[in-house]
Amino acid sequence: GKVVAQNTASAAPKSYAGYWRVGGDSIGTWPQVPTHNYYGGLIDDVAVYGKALSSARVAAHYAAAR
Repeated sequence: GKVVAQNTASAAPKSYAGYWRVGGDSIGTWPQVPTHNYYGGLIDDVAVYGKALSSARVAAHYAAAR
């Protein structure tokens, strides 16, 4: 619930027509590129929200997952 960093130079969000990649993508430009482009663990749940969540909402999600 507390801002720890921000980038005031970033642009406003834009519409995006496409698809989401969860657990894999093109990461060839990363420093210390791993041997493959996919996350090696398990992904349990994914959620996409249209706006930032309040700290109370984040806490509720965390509590519900325990």
